[in-house]
Amino acid sequence: MKKAGSYNNLRKTLLSETHETEKMKILKELLSTEETYVRSLDTCIVVWLDPLDARLKDKRPIISQDEIKVIFASIKTIFMFHTVLLGDIKSRLEQWNCFSCIADIFLGFLHYLKVYKLYVQNYTDALKLLSHLRKKNPSFQAFDNECVNDPRTGKQTLSSFLILPVQRIPRYALLLSDILKETADDHPDYKNLKDAVNRIQETTQMLDDKMEEANQFKRVLQLDENLYWPDSDVRKALNLRGKHTRQMINEETKISFATLLPCFSLFSNLKSLSLEFDLEGVEGGEGEGGGGGE
Repeated sequence: MKKAGSYNNLRKTLLSETHETEKMKILKELLSTEETYVRSLDTCIVVWLDPLDARLKDKRPIISQDEIKVIFASIKTIFMFHTVLLGDIKSRLEQWNCFSCIADIFLGFLHYLKVYKLYVQNYTDALKLLSHLRKKNPSFQAFDNECVNDPRTGKQTLSSFLILPVQRIPRYALLLSDILKETADDHPDYKNLKDAVNRIQETTQMLDDKMEEANQFKRVLQLDENLYWPDSDVRKALNLRGKHTRQMINEETKISFATLLPCFSLFSNLKSLSLEFDLEGVEGGEGEGGGGGE
């Protein structure tokens, strides 16, 4: 009986150590991704937002104050908060032991999620305005290109920075869920972890509709970029492998890309979607086959 008891105790100890090792891996991932997130927000502010604000104060604006507010919303507030959150996580991990807790930090963080709700609600408007400015404002277009080529941005666009707050909250839910899986139900952090995961998941669900709307609009923008020509008399063909269709567009015809939104469910189910641009032999919108379909 003593041997069996010793074996069970050893087994419990080994399992506990395994869980603690896995938990530490996840905690380190939480810390490293938070560091990357804060650094990226800082880059967005320093490279794009601060210079735009400075030009506004110097009365040499590239875009208006209202446009700045629409594009960047509460990103500075989010950055300042996460600078504090990062410090809290780092301090906790520096003194970590098997009885340490992390959930209390995130339960305190939940109060500030309303800032994210406002940011996500504004996100689609930010993308729309950004797309408009890139096409219609040469000064902003030049400035934006300079920013993308700045070594600090790593050739990433402003859009790729603006989406980061939209993606961050679901990331917390996943990481904390993984930490919870490695936490024994008699651990002092277990109850708070469970509570934090549930509440963050509820918030994520609330944001999902706005996130989907924003993602949908981003897909429209990507399609728009692929199909945009400044010149008239261009024939464009959408070639969907399987059933062949062709759309002829002349200078009197324009596509409203908002009308393409219902098509994305179709496009996402196709194994292959290719955009073909047939520019040869086009005169005044008339092509071979009389400008009709096949």
